[in-house]
Amino acid sequence: ALPELVALGWTVTEFAAGKYDITRPKAAG
Repeated sequence: ALPELVALGWTVTEFAAGKYDITRPKAAG
């Protein structure tokens, strides 16, 4: 779910109703 991704450092941007752009954290790996 989105809150879990945010907690892991992911960037979640809602660009439209119900549509999200999810970006991996730069330090992933």
